[in-house]
Amino acid sequence: MVATEWRGMNTVNVATAWHRLAKLAKINRSFKNKTKMTHDPRVQILARLELQYVADFGSMNLARIHISHC
Repeated sequence: MVATEWRGMNTVNVATAWHRLAKLAKINRSFKNKTKMTHDPRVQILARLELQYVADFGSMNLARIHISHC
């Protein structure tokens, strides 16, 4: 979804995408390689959107992103 729909993503979508990515990383060991993951264009898009929306995130969105990055 990120690769094709990023222009229409809002704060909830971005936070949810990070949360789902974190859940996948727990299941799939290939996602645990952070260097490999940070080079993925979809992750780079999410990171840019996160910075773009940081002032607009509600507390629940921030909690999801924080937990995902841990």
